[in-house]
Amino acid sequence: PQVERQHAVKAAFLHAWRGYSRYAWGSDELNPVKQLPVLNFRMGLTIVDSLDTLILMGLTVEFEEALKWVQYELRFGDQEEINLFEVTIRIMGGLLSAFELSGELALLGLARELGTQMLFAFDTPTGIPYGTIGLSSHKRYNPSWAGGASTIAEVATLQLEFRALSRHTGNREFDVVAQRVMKHLRTMKRPKGLPNGLYPTFISPV
Repeated sequence: PQVERQHAVKAAFLHAWRGYSRYAWGSDELNPVKQLPVLNFRMGLTIVDSLDTLILMGLTVEFEEALKWVQYELRFGDQEEINLFEVTIRIMGGLLSAFELSGELALLGLARELGTQMLFAFDTPTGIPYGTIGLSSHKRYNPSWAGGASTIAEVATLQLEFRALSRHTGNREFDVVAQRVMKHLRTMKRPKGLPNGLYPTFISPV
């Protein structure tokens, strides 16, 4: 039964992967109903996010095809209105996990490039980064529905990727910005009546 489930999961993944490859290759996502590509971040989100899964499932041909796209097509610098959290966990995280599994240095190089380009988001009085950024304009802000604040679920979960990037590259700057967030959380004044260890949903970066 366990092997049957494994084969079923792999078959489901391949069904989705082949649909994406046929109708939306190089785009961020596939709209499966309309069979049309979706562009949100313009970073080949599905390809990068699937690299480690392709390795773990032993899909060597598909991985090599995806790796080739990443090496020759994935570029950072002109993307605007992107979410720092999503790009960190899915693009940087996807590149780092695939690097750890494959040893392909090109993946680490791209992760380093992306991390470097996003550092300006953390340049705030508190160290709390803004949630929406533009890599070209260096515009940074938080959405109006958050009242100008950053969300705790985003800023307090970026540490894994940024610290892993620091470890692999030897560049302490990535670790420093990640840890500065945690330092602020440990020392900030929290709303009265909030139990120890809990934080408000929204935290101002200034």
